[in-house]
Amino acid sequence: MPALYLDEFIRELRRDGDAAFRAHHPAPVIIVTRAAGELKEDAPVETTVMAETSGWRIQQVSLLNRVFAVSRGAFEKDAPMVLGRGDKADILIPDSSISKRHCVFEAKPEGTTVMDCGSTNGTTIGGAAIAANQPVLLKGGETLSVGNFSFLFHTADSFVAYLKHVVKI
Repeated sequence: MPALYLDEFIRELRRDGDAAFRAHHPAPVIIVTRAAGELKEDAPVETTVMAETSGWRIQQVSLLNRVFAVSRGAFEKDAPMVLGRGDKADILIPDSSISKRHCVFEAKPEGTTVMDCGSTNGTTIGGAAIAANQPVLLKGGETLSVGNFSFLFHTADSFVAYLKHVVKI
């Protein structure tokens, strides 16, 4: 699944209902919620964070409220998902505060784990730093900080609950 924005998922949930939405989106997701280095304390909630994708300022992509699936497609070989700024990252965040291979998400029988790959700026869950190369089980609803960015991790079920809470469905 390509990265989409939160409002696209909200529209789909309203249009198709719970059962169809869950069938179409069975994978866990991460949502970009903020970029700590870019936002000012008194900035309005609607502030858009831009990350440069090249040296040209014209080519920019908004990352705020972007939703990334934390699994591969149905016909791809199951393998860990790498979040980083490098060309080979599965979840690409083009920012210098993110290492080329910053952290890895992996589906296991007990749930999804995240592991910091020994990144320069580290990875935190709920404000607590995680040790490099030590997988941590995620349950859904956790806030992960990676470089200057914060992400909200959701399982398929907690994602639906989150969307309903956001729009009061």
